[in-house]
Order: sequence, then structure tokens, then C-alpha cells
Amino acid sequence: MTAAREFRSLLFDPADTNTCRLVSGAADGFPNAMLDRYGDRLLAQWYAQPNPALREAFAAGKLVERSMEKQPTGETALPESRFEIVENGLKFLISLDAGYSTGLFLDQRENRRRLLASDLRNKTVLNTFAYTCAFSVAAARAGAIVTSLDLSKRYLDWGRDNFRLNDINPDAHDFIYGDCFDWLARLAKKGRSYDMVLLDPPTFSTVKKGRAFSAEKDYAKLVALAEPLVKAGGTLFCSTNARSLSPQRFMEAVQRGAPRVRRMKFATQPFDFRVASGEKPYLKTVWAELD
Repeated sequence: MTAAREFRSLLFDPADTNTCRLVSGAADGFPNAMLDRYGDRLLAQWYAQPNPALREAFAAGKLVERSMEKQPTGETALPESRFEIVENGLKFLISLDAGYSTGLFLDQRENRRRLLASDLRNKTVLNTFAYTCAFSVAAARAGAIVTSLDLSKRYLDWGRDNFRLNDINPDAHDFIYGDCFDWLARLAKKGRSYDMVLLDPPTFSTVKKGRAFSAEKDYAKLVALAEPLVKAGGTLFCSTNARSLSPQRFMEAVQRGAPRVRRMKFATQPFDFRVASGEKPYLKTVWAELD
């Protein structure tokens, strides 16, 4: 446990980022366990029985425990249960009452950092599957006018709160409640276009009229819906955590769905999400430049 903590302490300045993965399963010597830090609070997620050594190491801390076999949904998180953390200098609201859906996917931190470092002044960004709008906040801070699209009104309201927390007026940006697949087609039909479109769908979901979406099988179709919305010379960000989808097959799916791609940059999960020997990183992301 000491080694895991010391490794993470070298990665982050707490004033800039006080949230990370402290224990990444077998890679840190604790199979079937994940431990995430959110400020001064900890979330332990057990894939089997709780690990006594890990539990004892943090017995004196603000430790919340969850079984991955039965998770509450973020839709149950009450506003009064939320607290602030900081990531890349931005503030976000977190709720540990929401199980796995805490309000922020920590493994996307470096992609949010990339948005922050981009010159997006007067650029337009469409963030689909926006969740609590963390990508949107990063893009807005970089100067973009952002449209956030999600199927949950509560998560979009949570996103507006994240905007306000960072002194960004949400009224200067758009929030669309609706099915992302449906709205991609509707926006294209209306002739809308954006300098950047962000795609980070769930691995599996049920879309309009009960149709099932599988990232492994259907990602190219999703990309094909999004491509018409990307302006010439624009950027398409694609992400998936489907373990069964290899990096090569994922990049091929992006290319099939978006023939205008001229260059792609691949990235995977950050260093605190360590991978044990014999394991493969689950997160695959692509930043694609389009003609």
C-alpha cells in the first residue's frame, strides 16, 4: 500500500489535482479491489470480498465501500450529498452516494487536460453522452462555446452546477436533453456543424425504441452519425472502455465510420490506472483530425 501511495504522490500536485486512482487492482498488489481518492475521501470498490489489509490501511480515513456486484445509480445522488474536488485546476462536484457513477470518470483526466491546453477560443464543441459535463467544462474554460447532450436531465443539471462552480455561466452554452443517437441525426438534418465533436458512449446501452447499442459492434455506426457534424479541418474525439475491443479494431471502426479522417492520435488510460502483467488497458481513445 505504501508503494501505491508513493507512486501516486509523484504524479500529482494536490493543489492542482486531488483526485486519482490510489489502488488499481492486481497491478498494485490488491486483486479484485479498486481504491479512488476524491479529495479527503476514499471510495473502495470490491469485485469480490473486501480486502482486510486494504480496509485496515484506511480505517481511520473517510472510506466509503461499494460492491461492484450491486451498484446504486448516479440518478439517486442528492445535491446535498455532493462535495468539491479539483482536477487539472478545475472544480467538480462528486457524490459517493452514487456508487460507480460518482460524477467524474477519473480515467479521462488526461483527455480533459488536452482540452484545457487547446486553443478553443470562439470554437464550437458538441459533447455527446455528456454525463455531468466534465469535458464540457474543460472545453468552455479553454474558450469554446459548448453544447452538452445527454439522456439524463439530472446529470445535465449536475453539469450546469459544475459550470457555475468554475465561474462559467451555463446560460452562455447549450444543454440538450435527449437520445444522443437521435439528436446526432437531427442536428445533421438541421445543418449544424461543430469544430469538435466528443463521443464517449457507454459500452452497452439501450437506445431509442429499445434498440441495443454495443461499442464492440456498433461504434462505426455511431461515428458515421457524428462525422457530418464535424466541420472541415475539425476534430472528432472517440473513446470506449470496451475491454473486448482491441485498439486496432477500435481505430478501424473510427476510420470506417469517418472516411474524412486524415490523422489519428491514440491514447489509453493514465498512469495511476496501472495495468498488471498479462492484462491489457481497457480504455481506448482517439483524437481524429478530419478533412
